[in-house]
Amino acid sequence: MTPKQVGTLFNNPTLKNLKHLNLRFNLDICDALKLLATSPYVKELETLNLRNTNLSPDVIELLVSSLNFSKLQTLDLSLNYGIGDLCAIALMDKPTVRFLRVLNLEQTNLTNESVRLFSENPYLINLKTLDISQNPQVDLRQF
Repeated sequence: MTPKQVGTLFNNPTLKNLKHLNLRFNLDICDALKLLATSPYVKELETLNLRNTNLSPDVIELLVSSLNFSKLQTLDLSLNYGIGDLCAIALMDKPTVRFLRVLNLEQTNLTNESVRLFSENPYLINLKTLDISQNPQVDLRQF
């Protein structure tokens, strides 16, 4: 799908009961995700898979700040190599992430700073699974 097609999809009233959205491997989808963050029809999302979508940190900030994702339980941002520690920073102080139970950040160039930020985030209290595998700059022996 092109970003325009995905954007058109997000503004469709038939999505008002959508619970799971898988957009993995759709590169250059950042503009469409901006539409997703403001769509009045995706407020029931519980699972969002953005694996390998070439995300930018500013789009992650927009997504986790959107009230559309206040019911999100599973967020997969894996294989987005450019987000790094900026992802952890984007998730800080965002009450919208309080229902997250699964957060996949495999191969996202995280460092120990991200791990520290996640451990201090007061809104990740329901998190059950945090995948930070395949991030060579994370040394868990430091914790």
